[in-house]
Amino acid sequence: MEKDMLREASDWTGWRDFVITKKVEEAQYITSFYLEPEDKKPLPRFLLGQYVSVQTDVPDLHYLQSQQY
Repeated sequence: MEKDMLREASDWTGWRDFVITKKVEEAQYITSFYLEPEDKKPLPRFLLGQYVSVQTDVPDLHYLQSQQY
């Protein structure tokens, strides 16, 4: 079902590289990161309740770590 929903929303599947364009310390333990796609291609429209998956390299452990927000 999720694959069908994604296909309806856009042709974007898989991972894309993003760059941090701005970092704002909102409070002592809260930081906002503003991201833009490295390939400059447009992003699909977002809906309330959606989440974003972030994947980063953990060099000391030699693997990619994924986290959903």
